[in-house]
Amino acid sequence: MSNKPKSFKAVTHQNGHLARLMQQATQQKALTEKLRQLLPQPFKQLLSHALLRDSTLVLMCPSQTVSSQLRLRSHDLLRQLQASSLPQITDIVCRTIPATGTHRKMQQHSQRFISQSAHSNLQRLAMLLQDENEKD
Repeated sequence: MSNKPKSFKAVTHQNGHLARLMQQATQQKALTEKLRQLLPQPFKQLLSHALLRDSTLVLMCPSQTVSSQLRLRSHDLLRQLQASSLPQITDIVCRTIPATGTHRKMQQHSQRFISQSAHSNLQRLAMLLQDENEKD
């Protein structure tokens, strides 16, 4: 098996790798647009893209929340797709694509913060306990 680099002509000609990638990207884009027409309003813009793997439709979502909501609606969506233009689809799978740069945001949101009133109440309680300890 040879790992020689392929010529530019071999990659870009009509049956080359680049042509196949472009064809797949065009098909994915068309499928995604077709699905956006069928989805309810809040999900039209939230669907990242869709892939067709054999008879399974894979919906790529930007968050777990969107993925869960689409998963709940997948049975109805499957019936719509089978009745309209994609009868070969037998299953829908929802996947989450984490956005880049969310690791830092997730760490920041995982810290627990208290309200200003709770903070002032805790300070008063600490002062009361300190006063009681000084008296003893």
